[in-house]
Amino acid sequence: MLVSEALEALEGVQKAQASHQRGVVEVEYDPSKTDDEAMKRAIEGEGFTVTD
Repeated sequence: MLVSEALEALEGVQKAQASHQRGVVEVEYDPSKTDDEAMKRAIEGEGFTVTD
């Protein structure tokens, strides 16, 4: 599964766009339905590291 697909599978995430070249992910989400920790777990579950 792609990082964007893993994020979009979370409740509250409307759109996720990942750029592996730039090493960034842009996410549109409803903070009342998901949070940074849930998104971090989804990204790490795909084998990537999350940094601030």
